[in-house]
Amino acid sequence: MLTLARTHPPSQGMGEPADNLPAVRRALAAMVHPFGFGLAKQHVCVSTVGPSPGAIRALAPLPARLAWSVHAADDRLRKLLVPTSRHSMSALRDAWAETLLARNDRGLMAEVTLIDGVNDGDDAADGLHELLAPLPGKTRVNLIPYNANAGLGAAGKLFRPSRPEAVRAFQRRVIDSGLICTVRTSRGDEEASA
Repeated sequence: MLTLARTHPPSQGMGEPADNLPAVRRALAAMVHPFGFGLAKQHVCVSTVGPSPGAIRALAPLPARLAWSVHAADDRLRKLLVPTSRHSMSALRDAWAETLLARNDRGLMAEVTLIDGVNDGDDAADGLHELLAPLPGKTRVNLIPYNANAGLGAAGKLFRPSRPEAVRAFQRRVIDSGLICTVRTSRGDEEASA
């Protein structure tokens, strides 16, 4: 998933960029080349679930910021939310640490889509801090309110967006633990295009 930052609204596509790295490299080259789009590397972000430690390490040379779609620090819950998960969160985190060090990176963006009663409680916030605290640089957590979608859920439970007070409490807990934490502003909810 590629994201253009700053003056551009988020532009994200479908699919896992680490599964199509040659095409992602070509797209990024065009985005940052002075005779292409001429975007600064810090204004382009590649977001990935981190399918494997090796796939994470392969992202090191990309001319873009990197973001990890975490969604849950707990291995079982992450498997529920990201069914393609095959590796432990600690193994993936350690690969991120190696990659950030190899890039001399300023820090990782960690993305968490908050779902009511699923991953928006104190335990989830504390687990997120425990997972991310060892990473080098300044880790930034970006909370993404879940977009309601009829029929999606697990074990017969319909997923719902976290309540605004739960999002604020989660954010406060993450900030109080020492991590930078922002909440993404949702746009397009009314048209089911968020």
